[in-house]
Amino acid sequence: MGRSGFRAGAVLLGLMAALAGCNPDGPALVQQLIPLNGTTAVKTDATHLVRFRRETAVDGTNRSIVLYDVTNGAKKTVPGSMAIEGTVVRYLPKSPLRAKKDYMMEVKQAAIIGSDFEMTDGSESPEEVVTWPLRFHFSTRSAPRVRAAYLTTVEGSPKISVRFSQKMAPVATGQAVQILDGVTHKALRMRAPIWLDAATVLVEPAATEKMQSGQLYTLKVAVTARSADNTALDGDMDGTPGESKDHFCTGFTTIQRILFSRLGTKKPSACP
Repeated sequence: MGRSGFRAGAVLLGLMAALAGCNPDGPALVQQLIPLNGTTAVKTDATHLVRFRRETAVDGTNRSIVLYDVTNGAKKTVPGSMAIEGTVVRYLPKSPLRAKKDYMMEVKQAAIIGSDFEMTDGSESPEEVVTWPLRFHFSTRSAPRVRAAYLTTVEGSPKISVRFSQKMAPVATGQAVQILDGVTHKALRMRAPIWLDAATVLVEPAATEKMQSGQLYTLKVAVTARSADNTALDGDMDGTPGESKDHFCTGFTTIQRILFSRLGTKKPSACP
């Protein structure tokens, strides 16, 4: 491998390290979450796991940790039992989860004993500030969505990782991801996308496109994106994939790190 090959490999490895989960010895509250928050197409035999920071003591009494069926706006308790092993909470449903349903695990502040932690979610990177109660959503329906989008600058070049809610079809989805000029709405020319895993694609503008610091841009994922099971994008997150309005958009500038939050602190924007 030539020097340029080593350099490119080092840059990619550094970027992947930056996008990976944080150090388990770090200050974040949440260290691991299964399924990840916002995941779709979850198997019906799934159990829910939350691993907190190692210094955190967990108390699951008094309904401080509950799994709910929240399909169509409902909030029905899912019967089951909890297994708490140190900082790890496993929720074991009494019966298999139901197909095409939406679920939420709610963790109230009373579940955490002590205060020697920082209020950030370190189950993914970058860390995001959390609020109580902690609410983690997932679904057994196939409805591919953008879970999160993060921007990292490597050697002066902005790179955006787009994290989807389930495994995606690389060709159709890679072609559907665009960066638009926030003023003219013109699509920037793009490099070939790089898939970091089955649900995460890395995109960046072509070398001839110079993104300006502080200028407004739009990240767009067209409805032509497809999951690995060939379900169209559910860009507006209403549970009905493939509608004409199901393009996903979010505005950003290059000085941001979090373009779209997996914790639900930001909603998709209207596409230009």
